[in-house]
Amino acid sequence: LILLMTLAKGCSRMLCGSITLHTQTAIHIARLLTTANFSLEPVESDQVKGTSMLVCEGIGHRNPYLETSS
Repeated sequence: LILLMTLAKGCSRMLCGSITLHTQTAIHIARLLTTANFSLEPVESDQVKGTSMLVCEGIGHRNPYLETSS
């Protein structure tokens, strides 16, 4: 989902548990390949400990092969 968030237009949010090394690596690679910005916002909840909101400002990629010509 990190890749899709990176390519999407606008702000994407995903509720996550503890951030794993795999997730950290995916975010790092996405940052190296694009200009997308990521941030982690802690979610305060008595029921769920260690939960974070992963926020990504995507690059708004558009597939030129799917564009319709008018």
